[in-house]
Amino acid sequence: MAQRFLAPELIAEGVIKQKGTVSHDEHLITRGYLHSNVLNGIHSDSANYLEVVSDGGVNKLKVKPLTVTDVTVDSTQTSLANFITNVYTGSNFQEGDIVFLAATSPIESYIHNGGTAGTADDWELINSGLSDAQIRAKFSASSGIDYNSSTGEFTADQTEIKGFFSAGTGLAYSDGQFSLSATSDQITEGSNNLFYADSLVDTHLSGGQGINYNAGVISFDGDTDDVSEGSGNLYHTAARSRSSLSVTAAAGEDVQLMTYNSATGAMSVLLSDVFNEFSAGTGLTFDGGEYSFTGSTSDVSEGTNLYYTDARSRAAISVDADGLSYNSSTGNRLRCRY
Repeated sequence: MAQRFLAPELIAEGVIKQKGTVSHDEHLITRGYLHSNVLNGIHSDSANYLEVVSDGGVNKLKVKPLTVTDVTVDSTQTSLANFITNVYTGSNFQEGDIVFLAATSPIESYIHNGGTAGTADDWELINSGLSDAQIRAKFSASSGIDYNSSTGEFTADQTEIKGFFSAGTGLAYSDGQFSLSATSDQITEGSNNLFYADSLVDTHLSGGQGINYNAGVISFDGDTDDVSEGSGNLYHTAARSRSSLSVTAAAGEDVQLMTYNSATGAMSVLLSDVFNEFSAGTGLTFDGGEYSFTGSTSDVSEGTNLYYTDARSRAAISVDADGLSYNSSTGNRLRCRY
């Protein structure tokens, strides 16, 4: 039986417990009821998304303006139809949820539009990679460029490109090639690249050491002191001349008589060396380079000049007169015959 207290001031010491279920606005509530049914605050992990606001004196939980989206990557289903048949129940995804079908080629992605039909109508295609053929079909070519939609290859149309060009004054153009058809009379002289003139050349040329330049004529007016010595044609020096000479050594039974001093360039043959190679034979003597005859006619062979003999002398005499007689065998006695 319920007891009513007429607004008394009740002070209870100890613990007041309540049994029964809180089912009316006037009922007291327990600590356990508060923990299970009353929102005491916002967890720090959710503070960016939720807040408590007072509405008519009542604190209420408010979701901040954002969309909470769940992202699913499915690597098994090969099409949206397969995903709807095998995964989607119509209620296990909510508006804003995104699904990537990684097994499709190219990968397809869809976002839930909030529908509840449980079919493909609940999903919108976000992005679908295009096939090579689809990509190639989106390109085309204009003048000067050829495009092969089967291979995706762009090439230059040389014939069309050549037709874009033409030649102006001083130029000729044919089949993509420009050529100069002007003369220097049709070309304006600049400030740096000047046309040829003798006077321009002369002002920029001059002679240096050993070189003379006069009115376009270059001449050499130096001497060997102005010309560097090369590796082949060497200048004369006494030392070089001396070092280039030598005396060939005698071979065999020959005797080396000549000597050469490369430091002084002097060649010499000593008389004493020469004299030593000579000697005197029969009837001769040799002393200090001088031969002397010390023999007699016995040492000299007889030539056309005959030596004297009695027989030769007797044979060379005869008589040619009457009254004389001569004995050539003995050589004596001329007799007169009367």
